[in-house]
Amino acid sequence: MENKSSGARIHAENVRINYGRRAGILGVIGNCTLFLLKFAVGTASNSIAIIADSFNNLMDCTGSFITILGFHISAKGRDSRHPFGHGRAEYLCGLFIALIILSAAISLGKSSVQRLMEPETLTVTLPMFLVPLASVLIKTFLIMYITRINRSLDSSALRAAVREDYADMLITALTILTLLAAPRTDIPADGIAGLVITVFILWSGLTALRENMDLLMGTADRQLTEQICSIILGYDIFGRVISCAVHDYGPSAKTAVICVALNPHCSRDAKSVSAAISEASECLRSRLGLSCVIYCDPREV
Repeated sequence: MENKSSGARIHAENVRINYGRRAGILGVIGNCTLFLLKFAVGTASNSIAIIADSFNNLMDCTGSFITILGFHISAKGRDSRHPFGHGRAEYLCGLFIALIILSAAISLGKSSVQRLMEPETLTVTLPMFLVPLASVLIKTFLIMYITRINRSLDSSALRAAVREDYADMLITALTILTLLAAPRTDIPADGIAGLVITVFILWSGLTALRENMDLLMGTADRQLTEQICSIILGYDIFGRVISCAVHDYGPSAKTAVICVALNPHCSRDAKSVSAAISEASECLRSRLGLSCVIYCDPREV
């Protein structure tokens, strides 16, 4: 049974990695295409808003590439230096992405402030509208695809990618409004829009930074703990859960150490307890993807 469970777990990890790579590759292609188009149009029209939006796509492209790298490193098995595998590489790559996003936000913020202080004429052309509309279509496809595959993967990196794509659509909508307003007002709408886009990028970077720092340092997952306790207490032989510690070594490498007290009203012979622990461990492995160590508090035996 152990070999069968191990084989199923390896298969699940391979499926996860393949889907993660596929999502990353699509992200690289889509965002790189948008960056080139927006940068060319923004440079030709002298629009800081479109150029800022293009660099936002460049950051997304870089993030998608790092996501691919993260899933590739995560695919490596355990070795003598990494007995729990390389799963945390996904979190580390997410941290790098966050730092890149923050760096881009600072740079774009400086350019936007300069445009506010020294406004320049904005030449509005048809391609300036067509490229943002194409961006919305591409981002909509990426959101639908990544959301669909992440229902089974539950990847923090892919959740961050979807959140970033939603933010990109808002930024693109703001860019379109700026293009509509620019010929009709003397207010430096282009610089204002660039500054607002910078704030969006900065917020996205700080959110990603906090999330991945939490994953690397380790945070309590109350929902997962409640699910574990619910499964454990589904066996009459266990009276209560004394402690439950979950160690996160990556999305597919989580280990739970659970201390239980036996139910004084049930049979507590060694054979029954051992059978219940084995069955509960297998249930946690199949339903939550956890490797478990369940033991009885000697004071409660």
